[in-house]
Amino acid sequence: NAQYSNYNNDPDDYANFYSAERHMFAGADRNPGIEDASGFKGYANWLPASSTITTVPFETNFNTGHGFSKFEDGIETSTDDWHNMNDQDILPNWQFAFSNNNLTARWDFFDAFNGGSSLEITGNLGANTPIDLTLYKTQLLLTEESKIDLVFRKQTLDDSVLSYVLTFESDPNAEIVIPIENSGSTDWFGRSLLLSTYAGETLAKIGIRFETAVAINNYVVNIGNIRVHNDAALSVDQNSILDHNIVISYPSDNIIEIHTAGTLNTSDLKYNIYSLSGQKITNIQDAIQDDVLTIETGGFAKGVYLITIETNQGNSITEKIIVR
Repeated sequence: NAQYSNYNNDPDDYANFYSAERHMFAGADRNPGIEDASGFKGYANWLPASSTITTVPFETNFNTGHGFSKFEDGIETSTDDWHNMNDQDILPNWQFAFSNNNLTARWDFFDAFNGGSSLEITGNLGANTPIDLTLYKTQLLLTEESKIDLVFRKQTLDDSVLSYVLTFESDPNAEIVIPIENSGSTDWFGRSLLLSTYAGETLAKIGIRFETAVAINNYVVNIGNIRVHNDAALSVDQNSILDHNIVISYPSDNIIEIHTAGTLNTSDLKYNIYSLSGQKITNIQDAIQDDVLTIETGGFAKGVYLITIETNQGNSITEKIIVR
């Protein structure tokens, strides 16, 4: 419709073409996560999301099936324009559902991890004001070997934190927020999360949270890949060691112990405890003796928490702990 885009006559008008498409599905604000106060609300306001993502593995590079270049693992391998819909990934159900309109998303055809495009997130990220981006509806049955990978690239060095936001069919109203440690660089960066804690659960929704303690104007981050799988984790050497050499025990109601085995040393690991909503409760750097980390939980409210255990090389796993 010429009212929204001149793409039929001007291929350089592709940004308005995609904006017009999102207008149709997401309404005037291009955000299906927030109902438009006036005007056309978009089809997503009336149609429930459905999904063809029903089996593991599931992977997306946010590749639309065309581009100005081609990339493999973040390296540009061709500078020729191309179009091949057979290469298109399953694109997000919600394009793009933010909890706050301070951030927006678009396809970035000039920087991708694999294929011809990545998902670029831009805007102003307020201090201590998390913004969630809901991406995929899924029906993925998880096992003890299940993992989720995220590959992203920050355009500037900052202290912002990305987190997984996961929902399971057993409790669709509860969002599990699992922080991802900062990459500390502006290169493409991948991180795996072991999902064995949720074995037997069906993963129903995948999203990402963006937050910072200090406000960031003109925030930019690209999401290059999301993968749910049962294969080896990214950075296999360290993550596989963590998977098999961390043991959690409960010697008494107010004590939790983290034991290490093999070549791991408890004092060489970093630990952070989070609530299920993603709030950091405490970080632990002491109370370590004979490769056993002792956590006193007398000051914790009863319930379930997440503990992230990270090596000096930056690889990590997240496990569920219970305070009785």
